[in-house]
Amino acid sequence: MAAVIEILVEEVRKAGRFNPNAQVPPVAILWTDKERQWEPVLPQLRDALPELFTLGSYDLTTRTGPSIWLRCVIANS
Repeated sequence: MAAVIEILVEEVRKAGRFNPNAQVPPVAILWTDKERQWEPVLPQLRDALPELFTLGSYDLTTRTGPSIWLRCVIANS
């Protein structure tokens, strides 16, 4: 049986799938978490998803930054 984190990673990656014959690839998947309930698992998610970036104060070690920084990251992808 897969661990919860493995299923979560799989579902996040599934959200980025698209039909190249009918769609353009998504540049971002936004995951809002108003109550910050998922914040404790972010370190595990970052380890499993190197493409995961988080909105917040700039911290390159956790791939976190303000919106302008995130826009630059997306533009350089």
